[in-house]
Amino acid sequence: MNRSGLEHRFFELTAISSDLSYWHTGVCMVRWFLIDETNRQKYVSAVEMLSEVQELASSTRCFLLYLVGKMEQFRGDSQKAMGWLEQCRDKTPLMYRHLMTQDPAYDLRSVQTSLIQRH
Repeated sequence: MNRSGLEHRFFELTAISSDLSYWHTGVCMVRWFLIDETNRQKYVSAVEMLSEVQELASSTRCFLLYLVGKMEQFRGDSQKAMGWLEQCRDKTPLMYRHLMTQDPAYDLRSVQTSLIQRH
């Protein structure tokens, strides 16, 4: 988070939950990505860097790659989105299939609308 210029979000992350897992951190990054338009690239970079952590379980890595793909898809860069999703598929085919069967439920535009209405 610090390398992406999001050090201020670390304190928010710890205040939200005691769960500092990579999964939870990735989901929080997507949430902030949706409501903080000015810093969207920083959130994408942060999740990209999380996905590169060496000791990640393969399912966690795939989930983070999926999240980066979803963020790029949201920004309208389908080529980058496909690249991230292909990495997910290549590294963990079973997890990728699971995520793709659930994917229609993860429409980031709908999530964004819901988050904005709460603020």
